[in-house]
Amino acid sequence: MVQVVVAENFQRLGIARFMMKAIATHFAERGVEMVQVSAEGSNEEAITSYRRIGFREVGVLNRGLKHGNRYADEVMMWMKIETLLE
Repeated sequence: MVQVVVAENFQRLGIARFMMKAIATHFAERGVEMVQVSAEGSNEEAITSYRRIGFREVGVLNRGLKHGNRYADEVMMWMKIETLLE
């Protein structure tokens, strides 16, 4: 599991895409063929960013995340590593 977080003042500069490609390269060299990401359902900015990179939604895990006493839906997305490396 790898977590990618970009500080707010550095967002929209292509840093997340660069990091995702570096991660994909690392795992592709080890035979991994698919990358899966998830985001809290209310985090439209993250979901939009993942879509821009090329990820596609494959489902929603209702109440899949818990923050303290609050539950949130988890949007699951994936793409083939070869697509990410293009």
